[in-house]
Amino acid sequence: MNWSLSSHPWLKKTGIVLAVIVVLLIVVFSFLDESLRTYAERRANQTLNGYTLTIGSLDFHPIGLSADLENVVLAQTKRPEQPLVKIGRWSASVHWRKLLTGNVVSDHRIERPVIHFTRTQAAEEAGGERDLKDRGWQKTVLELYPLEINALQISDGDVTYIDSPNSKPLRLQAIQFQAENIRNIESADNEYPSEIKLDAQMFDSGRLTVDGKADFLAEPHAGIDVNVELTHIPLKDLLPLAGRMSLQVRDGILDAKGHVEYSPTVEQVELQALTVDGLRADYVQAGGSSAKAKQAAQAAVPWTNPSQRKPRLTLRVERGKITNSEIGFVNKDTQPGYRVFLAQMEMTIEDFSNRFDKGIAKVDLTGRFMGNGKLTTRAIIRPQAPLPDFDLKVKILKTKLMSMNNVLRAHADADVQAGTFAFFSELTVQKGKVTGYVRPFFKDVDVYDPEQDKDKGFLQQVYEGLIESLTDLFKNVPRDQVATETTLSGPLTDPRASTWEVLVNLVKNAFFKAIVPGFKKSLQS
Repeated sequence: MNWSLSSHPWLKKTGIVLAVIVVLLIVVFSFLDESLRTYAERRANQTLNGYTLTIGSLDFHPIGLSADLENVVLAQTKRPEQPLVKIGRWSASVHWRKLLTGNVVSDHRIERPVIHFTRTQAAEEAGGERDLKDRGWQKTVLELYPLEINALQISDGDVTYIDSPNSKPLRLQAIQFQAENIRNIESADNEYPSEIKLDAQMFDSGRLTVDGKADFLAEPHAGIDVNVELTHIPLKDLLPLAGRMSLQVRDGILDAKGHVEYSPTVEQVELQALTVDGLRADYVQAGGSSAKAKQAAQAAVPWTNPSQRKPRLTLRVERGKITNSEIGFVNKDTQPGYRVFLAQMEMTIEDFSNRFDKGIAKVDLTGRFMGNGKLTTRAIIRPQAPLPDFDLKVKILKTKLMSMNNVLRAHADADVQAGTFAFFSELTVQKGKVTGYVRPFFKDVDVYDPEQDKDKGFLQQVYEGLIESLTDLFKNVPRDQVATETTLSGPLTDPRASTWEVLVNLVKNAFFKAIVPGFKKSLQS
């Protein structure tokens, strides 16, 4: 039996009618898609303040009540040529299973998002006149798809931050993110209804993983309560951020594992384990950088009274370790400049906190001072209530004085040809006062060598010769050692300083103010 459309003309007509209907539907929905794109774009921009959103195309699927947005771009209104966010594809659909529980919510999948921002843009965002809650982020999502978000998935994301035009970008790549049980409703303080997971490549070789809970709809910004793990993070890539604190980081690998809670009411970071290996870093003082840093810190946290000085962010390190490292202090404000450093540094930290109100913290430090002397340091830091409270012991042995010649030239206008240096100090800070002593030793000092110094100026030779003669006055110290002990007793110079600031400044000031009297003070006598 032969069968054809010609033998059934009604089928032919029906096929033609269906084809026409399909074409008409395609035409209608193409116009509908464009109308929906225009409407969604306009409504979204009405909720945003200072930003502009554009949608390349919108494809609405009436059967599944889903929508696909292509080439979504978000930019600051004043800088449309530098988009903050580009999204390759954004799909939203009804979460049908949740309809059985009476919840009309949606699932969102964002593919290939690219976030690119600079320090200038970040500063404008943080320092703008509008609060975050007034910028319309959460309302914008509802304008794009008018159902509460229940699940969000991000695949193959990329985030880049540029601190300055000449600095290396800081980058997160291959970002995979999942969030469940998101509700577009108000939640109580410190409640985190959403389960979240994040995995990303950090810089070139590092890895970042996050697992925990979040409240994306908290005001004025989202809140998180998560476990975080950082693996093999190259610290040299953080140079753009460290440079603004006068810290030059040349190398080092960071591994850390801890817990972070950050919300409108809580800012807390607790590290169960922190390891830094191969750190190479210098703090550089140039052009009054230390004074500028101090002024900036005081401006950021105005001081009223000790009980109100606690930082908003609480940082605690349960156990930390720095191994195989070298840190230095570079002073470019003297003539000549110099570098004081500690090589082969090993450091352990227990129960360390920036607030020191969680118990007694211990810091032990060893290394090779100036690459040859032996340094050991221990700090016992008691809970801060409300002023810094700690004990500090520092011991340096058998340091070759010639390795410190630039320090001596800068602070005592002299150098040496031979000799060794030792340093002992015990300090206690309690109730706003400091007590203790600083005791440097100079042994077998050879300051003036007529043969090696014959090319120096006459006055410089006379000066160094006088210093060498004056060291002979200390013959009561055995084996040609010169000791000038300084007793410390009095109030802290700056009661506004934190425990960490007091600790660092005491070490720095006590050291540099103690070594010079072994030379310069002797001459003045």
